[in-house]
Amino acid sequence: MRAICKEIVSVPLALVAIFALISTQMLQAAPNSEAKTTRYPKLIKDEKATKSKNTRPTRKNLKTTQKNAQDSKESQKEAKQEAQKDALAQDSIDRIQYYSQDYEESGEKIPIEQKPPRLIGDLLRLYISSGVVSSSSTATQNTNSMSKEVATCPAQLCRGDTTNANYQGTLNKGYALEIGVEHYFDRFDIFGIRLFGEMSIKNGGLGELISSSRDTSTNNVPSGGIDTINPNPTTPTNDKFTFAQTPQPNKDLQATLADNGTFMTFGFGGDIIVNAPFDYWLRKAVNAKSSWWKNRLAYLKIGGFFGGGVEFGRFSQGDSSDKSWQNELAAQGKSSNLYDSFFASGSGAFLRYGVSVYITRFFRVNFGYKHNFYNIAAERWYGYNGLNCTMSGNACNAGSVRENDPKSETLFRQKYVISHGNEWFLNTSLSF
Repeated sequence: MRAICKEIVSVPLALVAIFALISTQMLQAAPNSEAKTTRYPKLIKDEKATKSKNTRPTRKNLKTTQKNAQDSKESQKEAKQEAQKDALAQDSIDRIQYYSQDYEESGEKIPIEQKPPRLIGDLLRLYISSGVVSSSSTATQNTNSMSKEVATCPAQLCRGDTTNANYQGTLNKGYALEIGVEHYFDRFDIFGIRLFGEMSIKNGGLGELISSSRDTSTNNVPSGGIDTINPNPTTPTNDKFTFAQTPQPNKDLQATLADNGTFMTFGFGGDIIVNAPFDYWLRKAVNAKSSWWKNRLAYLKIGGFFGGGVEFGRFSQGDSSDKSWQNELAAQGKSSNLYDSFFASGSGAFLRYGVSVYITRFFRVNFGYKHNFYNIAAERWYGYNGLNCTMSGNACNAGSVRENDPKSETLFRQKYVISHGNEWFLNTSLSF
């Protein structure tokens, strides 16, 4: 019996031993990661942390990336600006090589002194011009009217007839002066601009009477005269007066208008220049680079210009101390109005175009045509004596002149609108 019990106990022990042996072999055959996990836990943790940092972006990493991108953009912008500066510097060098004597005779244009071009002389070429302007025509429209404010007039304002006249005259040839600067956008001086200020002066007159007319539709003077009160301090009395007839120019009255005046203009503007560089072949033929003088003298260009600007014009005859103009119309109302001065002014735009011939860097000839797009005007007011009113029934018959009577004196208004024609001009320029 004891022997049987021993055998029963030994069987489980054998099974346990076999199971332990199998488990040991399985543990020995397990992957190395298990061993790493159990034997080197810190290394595994660091490896996972590093992997997590590389795969998951943090706020700090994003800021760093954005900063690097911004630095890259700024670097590219600075590089672009530096490239532009280098290009401008190279263009300046090219201009010096072309126009200056500071160079070496070699296959490559390398200036001895790498200095920028001068403001006056290279970039901006100052010049002064003088020349002649052709004669031109004038056309003048004259309007004459008479009025007076009186309480007994319609709408408290009486108006007389209106007369109109047309004159045609001529301004003689004159002289012009111009100062300005030129600038070219390329080293061969093909495309450029010109800014200038100019003045001109001519003598002449506004000419002879061509036609005249009378307009009675503006007249609203009562047929029975204009009622007023004679302010006699003792016995005030009612009074009547009427207008004198508005004078109308004719062959015997103001047949000539301001025949010895001076016309002046003052303006400023700009031109667009386009030249044909004929001196390109000339410079090669004479070896213009060999000396400073050849470089300036071997300069020949023919081109055109187109531009315009604004201008102020004035025409005058006489002044306050020299009343050389005879205003025959105003003198019909008062003899003291006969001798006076004439002055008209105005401003507007002009357009000009023409051709230029450059003979050396110092000398230029211009020939062009100028269009004017403005008028000048003059307006003067004079006192004009009224007339006594002699009643015939309900009608007023104009009687004698009422000399120096402010109650009946009317306002005589003259207006002149003058247009001047287009003109040719020829001038020579000296460039610095």
